[in-house]
Amino acid sequence: MIVIRNNIIYSIKMKIIKIIIILKICTLGLLIFAENNIQSTIKNQLILYENTSVPQHVFNTFSNEVILLNQFSTLISANYDLSEKLSIIIYNPEIFISLNTLRPFSYNDGAMWQGRGINTKTTIGFELRSPRISFRLYPNFWMAQNADIDIISAESSSGYGDYWKIYDHLQRYGDSEYSEFNWGKSDIRFHYNNLTIGISNENITLGPGVKNNIILGSQGSGFPHIDFGTIGLIPILNIGIFEYRGVYGILEESEFFDDDNSNNYGWISGSTFGFSPNNLKALTLGFNYYYTKPLESLDKLDSVRLIPGLDKSNSAIDLKDVMVSATFNLDYDSVGFKLYGELARNDAFGSMNDLWRQPEHTSAYTIGFSQSIYKTVNCSLSLAGELTNLEQTRTQELRAAGPWYRHDWAGWEQGYSNKGQLLGSTIGPGSNSQWIKLQYIKNKKMLSISFQRIAHDKDYYYKLFKEQFSETGILKEGDTLRQYTEAIISIDAMYLIKNYSIYGQIAYNPHMYYAFKNVPTINNIHLELGISYNLN
Repeated sequence: MIVIRNNIIYSIKMKIIKIIIILKICTLGLLIFAENNIQSTIKNQLILYENTSVPQHVFNTFSNEVILLNQFSTLISANYDLSEKLSIIIYNPEIFISLNTLRPFSYNDGAMWQGRGINTKTTIGFELRSPRISFRLYPNFWMAQNADIDIISAESSSGYGDYWKIYDHLQRYGDSEYSEFNWGKSDIRFHYNNLTIGISNENITLGPGVKNNIILGSQGSGFPHIDFGTIGLIPILNIGIFEYRGVYGILEESEFFDDDNSNNYGWISGSTFGFSPNNLKALTLGFNYYYTKPLESLDKLDSVRLIPGLDKSNSAIDLKDVMVSATFNLDYDSVGFKLYGELARNDAFGSMNDLWRQPEHTSAYTIGFSQSIYKTVNCSLSLAGELTNLEQTRTQELRAAGPWYRHDWAGWEQGYSNKGQLLGSTIGPGSNSQWIKLQYIKNKKMLSISFQRIAHDKDYYYKLFKEQFSETGILKEGDTLRQYTEAIISIDAMYLIKNYSIYGQIAYNPHMYYAFKNVPTINNIHLELGISYNLN
């Protein structure tokens, strides 16, 4: 009897564990769908989850994934024809909840900010589509308990912003519960053959990075913008296929930044180019050029400054900020191997001579890979990894070089952010990251384990180090000064059952030497659960 009872208890425990260990929330949604090949089904959902796809595109948005990659089956509950040329698409409703025990945990989750305590998000939407025009209403509503935390001393943004420079990068959204209605992936778009123009609020992700894209990513809310160009990749003569997308957008400061209404908005414009040669179709090359400045200083020439090379200034003390990056993605899908990277430069470069002399000036990079280890019709095992570095180079000792995303030397204090969250990399300025993940898929289940190390803002740490040396003459870490690092050890899972897609994460998230001080480790635990439902 004791043995039977123990077996029953063990069985119950295992079922509870299976329910608790559920797949990590994705910004673009991991939604239920029915297909004959469930292995392909889960693979498509993970493609959306990791923001990677085949074929690869340099300019990545929700619209591109839906239109180009035929992902409607993974996202919709119903598709009804209203007439011969008009249909309505209903997207799966989704509910998400997370808990952070001691610290905020909010990475690549779009508009949502997951502070300490309980956080929730609800998403639902629809799309009207005709051969030439589409209209999508796909908003979300999120809430954060936003419980009290210690923040690194900040003089700006009402005491909740950046701890070094005055720019709108919030450590906390005020001192009480916070909620927001966000337009999410809403979009209205005109299509003609391989061309498109649209007004949108959806996130733009540039490049192939899984955890960190340097110029634009999904760390924060999408910004209202107009984009125009090709729908994906189109043939050019007989040499390859080409992609272009231009963007004009408006950035908004958070309500916690300042009380000056004259500087509430910023301007962003840019161009993205992609190319894949015919004789090496596994390779996609990309180039991104983005230009930001205060909206109140906009002039007529800003309408054409999305053209690379038109603005040749590259000072760290001007009113604008120009960022460039080159990307590559080598994807051998037949053998399950992918190698990708992004090399970026802040403040661009003033001339080819400048680039030749000091190509490393204000540079940053991301490089990553994925490799299929084992694969059958219904089962696969894969390994992925990524390195990102946003630390300043030694050229800052010789010439002006503002840290990534901070540009307050320019007189524009908002910086490279929208509503208090960064537009680019999740780890923030001056930081570096190392990430590795092992993922297993079988039938209707996915399970992965990953590890990430983040060394926060080493530019700021070195500044503190130099100040300590000038005061004490001691060239070593003192009793109080330490490099602030963070680790994320997580288990992610997903399970498809009937009309439900259940996904979530359990993560151990220690913060060591928080605030660059010799203080005890803060052992944060992050739990999340999401459920989407197919209405069919």
